[in-house]
Amino acid sequence: MNTPRIARIAATAFAAGALWHIISCVRALVDPTEPGSVAFARSNNLGSVAHLLWLAGLLALAVVTWRTNRTLARAGYAIAALGLVLLATAELVIGRSYDLSQALFTLSVPVNAIGLTCLGLATARHNTGRTRYAVVTAGIYVFLVMVPVFAIFGAPNYPTLIGWGITWLLVAAATWSDANNLAGRGAPMPVRAAA
Repeated sequence: MNTPRIARIAATAFAAGALWHIISCVRALVDPTEPGSVAFARSNNLGSVAHLLWLAGLLALAVVTWRTNRTLARAGYAIAALGLVLLATAELVIGRSYDLSQALFTLSVPVNAIGLTCLGLATARHNTGRTRYAVVTAGIYVFLVMVPVFAIFGAPNYPTLIGWGITWLLVAAATWSDANNLAGRGAPMPVRAAA
């Protein structure tokens, strides 16, 4: 299995998802729609693409690193993936059941953040590569920035969501850099270095 190549594919999925997410949020800032409207539902349906791309990147890395990952990293992958599945589901059902979608949003983002934080802590503990702080930053950003901002100003808060997309760009860049460093050494990507 060509681990650096798969890590680059994961990094590409992270970056594509982050850019899609950021562009969707900027579009929502420029052309706002009323929550609960058909246009708002369509916008969220399209937003699910970003979270499915993040999920694809996460699963790609999990597959190539699962055998040698430790418990905290495995739990992080599983919990973060569950959060992304719930998040994409919330965006896809928003037009049919606004209340269900809001409940899923309330649950999915913290679940994803807990998974990313666990994965990030496992990575930071055993890695000297750039991914060691990028993943934990994406997870902690939710608790330190998104939750307080949403509590004070309400959700969705697009500038805050753009910031979360930027943390995913950091994950993409760090994953790509680590994959390139490992490929240059001709070594398989260490499990603990994976985002």
